[in-house]
Amino acid sequence: MGIVGGCVTLGLLGGMQGGWSKPPCPNPAEQVAAVSATEVAVGLPVTTIVLDDHPFTVEVARTMPEQNRGLQHRTSLAQNRGMLFEFDRPYPLRFWMKDTLIPLDILFFKNDVLIHVVENALPCKADPCPVYATPAPADRVVELNAGTSQRLGFSPRHTHLSYTPLSYTP
Repeated sequence: MGIVGGCVTLGLLGGMQGGWSKPPCPNPAEQVAAVSATEVAVGLPVTTIVLDDHPFTVEVARTMPEQNRGLQHRTSLAQNRGMLFEFDRPYPLRFWMKDTLIPLDILFFKNDVLIHVVENALPCKADPCPVYATPAPADRVVELNAGTSQRLGFSPRHTHLSYTPLSYTP
């Protein structure tokens, strides 16, 4: 799964749509960070998030390269595992499933409140791939195995994200 558009482009397509202005590009120096946390094989830090009362172990993608890679090329994702995409402020976000091999639920959050859910986003091997956009700017995105949102009853304005953000040092 990647982002599409402007500077926020995790496998994203070029350009923002829907009349949103292009967000300012983050300073590249701010995007490179040393992480004081346990890391998985691909080098991403891991933390635990809670969606309502349901804990998930997630890899955290904060830098543009990490976000662009996302969960691409993974052949499986364990139950109660996922990926958290963190942004320094809310942006209009657009994701696609280019080179992602497993179906996913994509949950968009603003201020830790779920604002939009894409259920069962399907893998895409060749362009053009469908684009999944937020109806309003978001500052966090969580990707989980497809079907998780429905199975656990996650819904906009009712589902809350909680976790302790990892500490990063420049």
